[in-house]
Amino acid sequence: MDRRDRHGRGMRGPLAVPPVPIAATRREEFEDLVADAAEKVDELLRDERDTGLHGVRFVVEEFPVFGPGKEPDVVPFGRVEDASAAHGPTIVVYRRTIELRTDIGEERAELVHDAVVELIAEMLGADPDDIDPGFEN
Repeated sequence: MDRRDRHGRGMRGPLAVPPVPIAATRREEFEDLVADAAEKVDELLRDERDTGLHGVRFVVEEFPVFGPGKEPDVVPFGRVEDASAAHGPTIVVYRRTIELRTDIGEERAELVHDAVVELIAEMLGADPDDIDPGFEN
């Protein structure tokens, strides 16, 4: 049996095929925002300190998981994991924590950038203003 609509056109396919940007998932779009923010900060560090983020991994997780009775007053945007024998330091950014606080677009990109700057500053033991002079709390 043919599966056609009333105009005889058949079933519609996807509006866009991968890798067209419209076909990217929300997670992929968020990962791109984190990668863009990391690249910008890496460039700033190379210009200001002659050092970059070589060896730092960036990971996106859906949301933080807390043990029983360990829930903080404020849910963080991410965390920093120290280097291990297998890999360098890791910066974890929580996607849902940020998405629930922003709309899609430039506002979200700015919050992701600010979160990445704060996490890199925490990792380096520096002030966020030293990492990105345009940083606003």
